[in-house]
Amino acid sequence: MSVEFGRTLRVLVVDDDQSILALLRKLLESVGFEVELAERIASAAGFLDTRKFDLVLLDQELPDGNGLDLARKLLEDGNADCEVVLMSAHASISSTVEAIRVQAADFLVKPFDRRDELLSRIRRVVEVQAVKRSNRQLVEELRATNRVLEAMAVRDSLTGLYNHAYFHQCLEAEIARSKRHRAGFALIFFDLDHFKHINDTFGHQAGDKVLKGLAGALHGRTAMEKMGVQLRPHDVAVRYGGDEFVLILPETDRGGASAKAERLREYMERNSFDDRVPSITLSIGVACYPEDGRNREDLLRAADTALYAAKALGRNRVAVYGPHLASADARGELGDSRAARRVAALERSIDERAFSFVYQPIVRAGTWEVFAYEGLCRPSAEAFPTPSDLIVTAERAGMIRKLGRVLREMVVEPLPRLGAGGCIFVNVHPYELNDPELLADGGALLDQFSSQIVFEVIEAGKIRDYAQFREALVRLRERGFRVALDDLGAGYSGLNALALLEPDFVKLDSVLLRGVDADNRKSRLIKHILEYAVGEGVQVIAEGIESEQECRVVTELGCPLLQGYHLAPPGKAFVPVREPGLH
Repeated sequence: MSVEFGRTLRVLVVDDDQSILALLRKLLESVGFEVELAERIASAAGFLDTRKFDLVLLDQELPDGNGLDLARKLLEDGNADCEVVLMSAHASISSTVEAIRVQAADFLVKPFDRRDELLSRIRRVVEVQAVKRSNRQLVEELRATNRVLEAMAVRDSLTGLYNHAYFHQCLEAEIARSKRHRAGFALIFFDLDHFKHINDTFGHQAGDKVLKGLAGALHGRTAMEKMGVQLRPHDVAVRYGGDEFVLILPETDRGGASAKAERLREYMERNSFDDRVPSITLSIGVACYPEDGRNREDLLRAADTALYAAKALGRNRVAVYGPHLASADARGELGDSRAARRVAALERSIDERAFSFVYQPIVRAGTWEVFAYEGLCRPSAEAFPTPSDLIVTAERAGMIRKLGRVLREMVVEPLPRLGAGGCIFVNVHPYELNDPELLADGGALLDQFSSQIVFEVIEAGKIRDYAQFREALVRLRERGFRVALDDLGAGYSGLNALALLEPDFVKLDSVLLRGVDADNRKSRLIKHILEYAVGEGVQVIAEGIESEQECRVVTELGCPLLQGYHLAPPGKAFVPVREPGLH
């Protein structure tokens, strides 16, 4: 028993027999325990009130009471982390049953004839306790992760504002509340004028900085509060799309809403949140309940109409919905709604193949050898500042399959130049996997290079029929293609898909990597995912790596493949990667 299995553990021994106390102190200290002794329940209770113990060895019969009562109270008071071992010189079936009922970890019979057996029994208790603690820690980590995931379900990951899906719930709830209390509220639509120009000129990092700065301002984390436009606790701010935002202002009339909108416009005109970017202007539309609409659809149309009017009048202004705009809209003088304009822009983009692609390397950890490239779409139309705007519009318009056929054909065009060893990850939406023409477009090129193409499934949360989806993946694999799942860790859907679809690759969601060097819970979660993936024969890609620390941690955890700006940004050409961060 030379191994000190009790090191760092504290044990309380409660017994009225001095020889038992002396024996257990010597024995337990020899294997590393820190030992405290008590002869009565009262003194033991004093220890337990002031100190934390890992293990309590407790005689069942004590001069001032029954040890079972102390054991029961100890566990009922929330000391689940402390294991109780009961002892008795008068063992019987009934005393053993009582020990089981109070959930004692073991039951020892005195005197202790064999010290090695006694230590062996205590060792087993400690080992089981370690497993329980590990499981509790894992459960707590999963709960913490779930809290993050639940927040992600309603929050935009970049700005922290509520997202598009949650906005509709909020709007319905506010309509019901206002109807119930016979109150009014304001709905404000606004977006950043010429935001695509900012992304194209200064880069998406600058554009993201502007969006995050605006979100911080809405929450009063800047000098904006001095201008009286910070949100109240019950106001709701939403990132509706790429550069589009919505505010729901309860118990706010037309005058109050238009005044706040104007102060917001003035503030943004003076601030860009990035020294490289000139001033940002906003086009803002205001509508009010119940004057401009008594249901969600009418209110959205009113606010959208007002926003379009602000743009039509030259941008950088506030337009308030009213009879004049309603009449102009009815006569068609304001043109189509924004949604209709986007659908029209989508149709034109597909017909004109108005898309370009950049390719970001995926490298092997440690050697930095390029394993593959992910093809990333860049829409040309101003209506789609980001690829996600393009996808959302195609989803709503029922044009995902039509769009996907064109994008698949375009993204694989460089394959012949890539060489026999490389491959391209091609993004596909779950809706496309049910497309009978999935492999029709691209024709011979897709078939010829099938072993070099990985279909990367995005938006796994939109998979509804896993059985049908599995059949589609089987057909792809029969043709020689491989399959990857995107954003593992971004929600239960990703874990479901990993378990049910048996992909060839999974990509860790970039949210898991942010701050992983300082967050042990994240690193442990990543380690668990990696262990599971290795057992299932799945290769893991850590994408979105933006710092040397993130690169180092995921490499040390054993992630085999890496992707991100720290390694190499997306480019027009297939760029080799020599060392991380050098590009």
